Amino acid sequence: MDSRHSRGSGNPVGWRRHWTPAFAGVTERRAVALAFLFHFLVLASYYVLRPIRDEIGAAGGLDSLSWLFTATLVAMLGANILFSAVAARLSRRRFIPLAYRFFIVTLA
Repeated sequence: MDSRHSRGSGNPVGWRRHWTPAFAGVTERRAVALAFLFHFLVLASYYVLRPIRDEIGAAGGLDSLSWLFTATLVAMLGANILFSAVAARLSRRRFIPLAYRFFIVTLA
C-alpha cells in the first residue's frame, strides 16, 4: 500500500484535506481566531495574577492561610451555584457573550 494513502479510505492523505485552513470559511476562521485570542488572554492574565495572589496569601501568615483556603472554597461554591442558575435560564446565544463580557470586565 502506498504510504500517501490513508488506511481504508483510498484518499491520498485524507485527513489533511479536512484539517487545512483553506477549507474553513471566513466566518469560521474569524471565530477560531477570536476563540484563540480569548483563551490566550484569559490564561495570560491568570499567569500574571497568580504570583500576586500567592504573595497576598503569604503576606497574611501561615495562621490565616487555612482561613483563606476556606473562604476561597465557600466563594467558589457560591459562584458555581450562581453560574449554574444563570446558565440554566439563558440560551447559549445569550449566555456565552455575557460570560465573555464578565471575564473581560473583571480581568481588565
